[in-house]
Amino acid sequence: MFLSCWSEATFAQSSDEYTLKAALSYNFAKYTVWPESVTGDDIEICFFSAALQPNFSPLEGKTIGQKTLVIRYVEEIHDSDTCNVIFLDRSKRNLLNQLNVHLANKPVLTISDINGFIDDGGMIEIQTVDNKLRFKINLHQVQLADVHLGSQLLNLSMELRRE
Repeated sequence: MFLSCWSEATFAQSSDEYTLKAALSYNFAKYTVWPESVTGDDIEICFFSAALQPNFSPLEGKTIGQKTLVIRYVEEIHDSDTCNVIFLDRSKRNLLNQLNVHLANKPVLTISDINGFIDDGGMIEIQTVDNKLRFKINLHQVQLADVHLGSQLLNLSMELRRE
């Protein structure tokens, strides 16, 4: 129920937009199951734009199941090795190909607001439709990474790509 509210959230300003995208990223993580090989007490959500720190930092310390959320700004792709979730905003489109190569078959959930993100190897693409945030899922990429998304999340996507 909470996820559906965010998936169609209306926003007024760019800062509010990225706060909602951060909240969506958190909710996506809540409905994600990583393989047993991913251990630890934390779920790490990472992002590549320092400007997004105020949008993501309120999520620090929240919990998902028994795990604590850690929020981290990363500057370089190789610094993302401990991330469970990566949000790549549209201003960092230049990193997309490198990131896809670096994360190939690693259990990392990738999220972006880059237009065509799921066409270019991403997993969840957030779009603005009629001034509301909606999302598409590339299930094929999710499965390649051995990550599993809950049915509630799959049912809420405006597009579910299986190939």
